[in-house]
Amino acid sequence: MAIPTSDTEKFLPKCERCELRGVVSFQVKLESLYQLASEVVALRDPQQVLDTGLSHCLSLTQSKFGFIGLSSKDEGTIAIVAIQGFDAKPDFFDQYRVIPLRRNIFGNAIIENRSVISNDTLNDPAQVGQPPGHPPVRSFLGVPLKVREETIGMIGVANKTTDY
Repeated sequence: MAIPTSDTEKFLPKCERCELRGVVSFQVKLESLYQLASEVVALRDPQQVLDTGLSHCLSLTQSKFGFIGLSSKDEGTIAIVAIQGFDAKPDFFDQYRVIPLRRNIFGNAIIENRSVISNDTLNDPAQVGQPPGHPPVRSFLGVPLKVREETIGMIGVANKTTDY
């Protein structure tokens, strides 16, 4: 299907233009997921797989920063294994690489095994604050990371300029 130019597009009824843009947007996202799958298959280093996956998630969601966290066996903590999009003091990661898993915007993706969206984290009742040195989070999307049926962690992205 050829993508109409803006000249052609202006002759389409408004609903058809919106639908066409949605199809194009969906196609771009599918192509991005295919590219991610192709890249990950070629990688051998687990850290490269995590970093590549996170990079694609940030791009797909148009988010400023994000992380991948893996749950401990007892599910009482989560270890941050990949993080991108903000620079913190070196001791920040040493101090907060393993954090307690609790009911909040962040932890509910794992505890409740569901996606969590908050487009106004400052006023979200599940917000419990952030550690010193963490960049401000205005919006958040957390998705459980699964292997088959088992939730093993989560991917979290933050601060998209529009709503998730």
